[in-house]
Amino acid sequence: MIGHHLDWARGFPFEAFSLPDQYRVESPAVRLGFEWDERFLAVMGEPWPGATLAADRLATEAAARGRSVDEERMQRVRAYDRWLAELTTDAETAETRAALAKRAPSGG
Repeated sequence: MIGHHLDWARGFPFEAFSLPDQYRVESPAVRLGFEWDERFLAVMGEPWPGATLAADRLATEAAARGRSVDEERMQRVRAYDRWLAELTTDAETAETRAALAKRAPSGG
């Protein structure tokens, strides 16, 4: 889900502080398949412009692949899960090798 913290995402005076309004930029999380929920909408009222832009792009990409948005989202979730599993396996392998190296007798 997007919107882990729902604090001052609406109404912040970005321009007054010479800051870019990143809420207008396409949300990478939504484009990759993450969603917003009812709690998010209860606080925010509606998704910020970059989230809806990304949701529209996700729908366009799904249609181009002949999939529904839900099917496209599941494909992306599976890809993310595979990537995370590989990352975890690589980290565990590195930790195991480091532990074995510490226990190995030094050559001499």
